[in-house]
Amino acid sequence: MSSSNSVEINKIVSPPPVIDLKSKKVPKKYEDSDILSMLSEEQLNMIEQDAIKIHKSKESIEKKKAYELGLLQLSGVVEPPKQYYTILGEHIRKPDKYAKTGAPMYGSSKYQIIDLNQKTYIYKLYLSGLKIYIGKTINLKRRIKEHFSGSGSKVTQKFKPVNYEILEVCDGFFSKEIEQYHTDECIKIYGYENVRGGKYTNSRTLNN
Repeated sequence: MSSSNSVEINKIVSPPPVIDLKSKKVPKKYEDSDILSMLSEEQLNMIEQDAIKIHKSKESIEKKKAYELGLLQLSGVVEPPKQYYTILGEHIRKPDKYAKTGAPMYGSSKYQIIDLNQKTYIYKLYLSGLKIYIGKTINLKRRIKEHFSGSGSKVTQKFKPVNYEILEVCDGFFSKEIEQYHTDECIKIYGYENVRGGKYTNSRTLNN
């Protein structure tokens, strides 16, 4: 391992701002997304135990905005950043090649808070009514539990999960594309009227 890699690993990253898990501090139109479910247990513990104190300073507001935007980008609710940065804040010129190394990638050169290249599970849920749901998460155990307990997506609240399988584990940079690929493949087999996932998330058009 090169010395430059060692420097990246050992750099201290600013902890994210406090988030009240009982009242998600995200815009209302994003409330049905998988934002908080994308976090690992370790990240949630870091939020609860080591989160920075919010002050009405310009820097604190910027950190909070960077953190919330990172969550939205991680979950695929908003478009990914146009530029990516290393943990040292250096611009990544070829993000597709860099992502394949599995190294952390961030959407901000100033605040390295949310790693957008975390290992991500692409999973397939078999639902009641012979429906299929394709999803992605960095915390498989918790996300599957949410789906089966009725607190998952609108689709899995409407059609109860019966079983699931892991389709692929990939670097986060490629997860949106891979999730859509598996969704499209399932649509070819089962039909659009029976499959949701990727960019197809409307549960209202999914009938019994």
